[in-house]
Amino acid sequence: MTDNTGMNRSLAVSLLMGLSLASLDVRAEVRPERLWLPPAFAQYSDALSTAAELALEHPDCREVLYGRLNEFRSAQTEISFTILCMKDARSTFNQVFALADLLDNPAADARRAARQQELEQLRGLLQPSSRPGSDNEAETEADAEQDEDSSPEIF
Repeated sequence: MTDNTGMNRSLAVSLLMGLSLASLDVRAEVRPERLWLPPAFAQYSDALSTAAELALEHPDCREVLYGRLNEFRSAQTEISFTILCMKDARSTFNQVFALADLLDNPAADARRAARQQELEQLRGLLQPSSRPGSDNEAETEADAEQDEDSSPEIF
């Protein structure tokens, strides 16, 4: 007779680990490259991102596979978005979000404010430096005078 105690113990440990991993609620973050809008609707990209994040709040949505403009509903009534969610390895489902519902969402307002602040910071980086002691104005005037005095070289 063979003693299967060691094998039974490792089987029990494997089973417990498998159950504990299955019970973890692992949700993927929204990947922007999976969200698509026609160029004519690019101004609604924030709303589409909000819809994708709200879709992840659904208890069965583990990952957003795709987000797009719902062209049929948008043409018939109001602008809406379809988000394809993955429930598990074998099943997916759609969620539809109307633009009007997304605009009243406080999370969307916070995200919009953060993006606006980031945009202002980037604009500040692109503007010429106006710090005290900088020579940008003097350099610009010297460049303008040099351009007026020199004629273009013709080949």
